[in-house]
Amino acid sequence: MLKNKKDSTKCHGSKAPPESSYTKLKDVIVPKGVPVATNSGSHMGHNEYIVYNMSQARIRYVLRMEMNGS
Repeated sequence: MLKNKKDSTKCHGSKAPPESSYTKLKDVIVPKGVPVATNSGSHMGHNEYIVYNMSQARIRYVLRMEMNGS
C-alpha cells in the first residue's frame, strides 16, 4: 500500500450491465439491464471500491434497491 501511495482502489467485477443500457436520471447515470460478462478477468461478481484506511471513508447516501432478475 505505501509502495504505490494509493489509499483506495476500484475492483471491476466479472459482470455488469452493458453501457448501452444505462439511463440518465437528472444528472446521474444509472446502469440498467441484465449483467453480462465484462472480460475484466476478475473473480468478483460486482464492482467494489476498497478503502485501505477506514478513517477516510464516509457514508453519504444509503440506497434501498429492489433487484429483479439476475
